[in-house]
Amino acid sequence: MLPRSKLRLVALSVLLVGASVPAADAAVPQEVKTLTPAAASNGSTTVSPAEQLAKLTGPGSTSATDTNWSVKATDLGILWDNGRGQVFAAFGDTYGAGWTGPGGGVGDQATIDWRCQVLGRSSDRNLADGMAFDDFVVDRPGHAKELFDCPKQPGIVHTTIPTAGVTIGKRSYLHYMSVNYWGPPGRWFTNEGAIAYSDNNGQTWKIARDAKWVNTPGRWDNPFQQAAFVHKGDYVYLFGTPNGRGGSAHVARVRPGKVLEKSSYEYWTGTRWSKGSEWIATPIVVPNVGELSVQYNAYLKRWIMLYIDDARGLNGQPDIVFREATSPQGPWSGEQVVASGQQFTALYGSFIHPWSKGNQLYFAMSQWLPYNAFLMRTTLTKSSGPLSLLSEPSFEGQLSGEKAPWVTGPGSGLDFDAGGARTGKNNAWANTSSGWSDVKQQFAVQPHRKYRLTGWVRTSANNNNAYFGVRLVGGGVWKETKFERHDAYTQLTVDFDSGPHTVFEVFAGKWANGGETWIQLDDVNVVETGPSATASSAPAAPRTAMR
Repeated sequence: MLPRSKLRLVALSVLLVGASVPAADAAVPQEVKTLTPAAASNGSTTVSPAEQLAKLTGPGSTSATDTNWSVKATDLGILWDNGRGQVFAAFGDTYGAGWTGPGGGVGDQATIDWRCQVLGRSSDRNLADGMAFDDFVVDRPGHAKELFDCPKQPGIVHTTIPTAGVTIGKRSYLHYMSVNYWGPPGRWFTNEGAIAYSDNNGQTWKIARDAKWVNTPGRWDNPFQQAAFVHKGDYVYLFGTPNGRGGSAHVARVRPGKVLEKSSYEYWTGTRWSKGSEWIATPIVVPNVGELSVQYNAYLKRWIMLYIDDARGLNGQPDIVFREATSPQGPWSGEQVVASGQQFTALYGSFIHPWSKGNQLYFAMSQWLPYNAFLMRTTLTKSSGPLSLLSEPSFEGQLSGEKAPWVTGPGSGLDFDAGGARTGKNNAWANTSSGWSDVKQQFAVQPHRKYRLTGWVRTSANNNNAYFGVRLVGGGVWKETKFERHDAYTQLTVDFDSGPHTVFEVFAGKWANGGETWIQLDDVNVVETGPSATASSAPAAPRTAMR
């Protein structure tokens, strides 16, 4: 799902960082050696680094999809249970014999055999050694067919790529995005997010007339252009993001019999489920959320999501991350890195296999250079208690040079194994001789709920004007505590009510005091502690402050 223009940029990035480029037909799994499991904190599940089990598509794949169905190279791998003892696997832009790679769309254009989407079926339940396909939907023997018409006209409809699927009874639903044009790396622009459906096990598809979330030309900000489906209980949940990888996640729900009726969808507004325009939906996860996959996980008894965060990672190589929640609307935990772009070059996509069981979580991940999908596995270790809403609360998983999730600026940064941490190896700091400096991170909450922010600080002897708290994004202190000299790490606590807001920014910073002044920060957490006494108990407005 990367822009077609990105191939040379990715290849150049790989050469610059000295990573090896997998051959287009490479099938050897890569072992993650650079990641270690993060310690669970405040009830957050621990997620191990992912391992690559087998190639799903292309030359050297478990089912030899290149020779059996002319699926030599393909995009993504949307997985869902078809209700008939199989798993559907919907792939995006797919190429045949004329594809040479590396990357999408490269090869003999006369024989490249471009199809905008194809669909495979698998009954394989032994996923530890890969995922085999029973067959693909075909238009002739040995040839996976394009599921529905795709104009292939840049600036009009360049391609139509699946983003989510769900089956209810005998009807299957496929959410797809209609791509208008490809932009810079990680950014593309869509006409609409829409739903197609099939009543014959995926053999033929019809595009629904009303189930379309139309984008705004020029603004390109409709929140339901890419999606994830989950059917649980009385509802089908539709999680959505804008086009590209720079947006927030939102959620809607609909009764199972009304999936094709857009007017029947209820959007989570922060306080309730309401029908109306999709624009009433509030963020449940802050940017950057790309190629989202969501599942209710029976082992954890929690909702989980995987997605690509291209603010994470180094040298243009983003990461796949994990979050969890006790309800689809959240609050969602902070991120944990599952697969690193430093190990799996030019990764993207992360779609959960619906037959994952116990503590083993399987998912399909794509890589741009071999331009194929791989089956991945990670291990979950459950915990209990309130979830930490911050990513990397102890700074252990953020890489040196990485600009997220903790944001630093002039006079602030992260120490990596420098001996200043309270626990683990890493900590944050601010150190200047004049002016204000801080570290910060955005996070999502539910309105009119109570939260507790905690963190540990120590300071230089001359510190007397430092602050730890939460503020609204874009300015305005919501709640903070002032702290002065602390020779040893000391815990600070800030209890706050979210009021009507859904996104905050935690910060720790200080004003210099007539010379070099420093603070160190470690083990920061935000947890929910309960509902507001009344909806009106929160402060009416933030306090203006220059920090």
